Amino acid sequence: METNHQAKTIALWVLGALVIVAIIYGFVGSFKSSDKDDAKNNPAQSSERAITVRHQFRNGKHTVIGDIDLPTPCYKLAVAHTEGKSKPVTHNIGLTTSTSGDFCAQVITTKPFKITFAGAKDDKITATLDGKPLILNIIHASDSENLEETDPYSKG
Repeated sequence: METNHQAKTIALWVLGALVIVAIIYGFVGSFKSSDKDDAKNNPAQSSERAITVRHQFRNGKHTVIGDIDLPTPCYKLAVAHTEGKSKPVTHNIGLTTSTSGDFCAQVITTKPFKITFAGAKDDKITATLDGKPLILNIIHASDSENLEETDPYSKG
């Protein structure tokens, strides 16, 4: 009789442990799916960053100026241009960061950039940061404006 009682006790403990594991698994799973939904619905939490740039087309050339926030003042920013081969032509502005790896204060630092490239007026412009797509908020400047002297965030 004692063996039967011990078997029931062990079975109840195992069943209780399984119920606790199932509850924990469900709880953790609900947080993971909620985080994924938030990232899809909220661009600020998604992996794509957005930056605002000023764009000017003059004499067959596009000029794009802007700035981007980097994690520390020790980061360097390189800017490159690539041109797609298909029509309509897409120009990609490739921003690449590098750091020396030395100790540096964790202070968000704004780094400006400027790039000029030839193209047609209606060509598409995209950008990447370290190979990841950036969302460009493009403010178009008239061809008579001096981009160096204008506020990049003014609407014209």
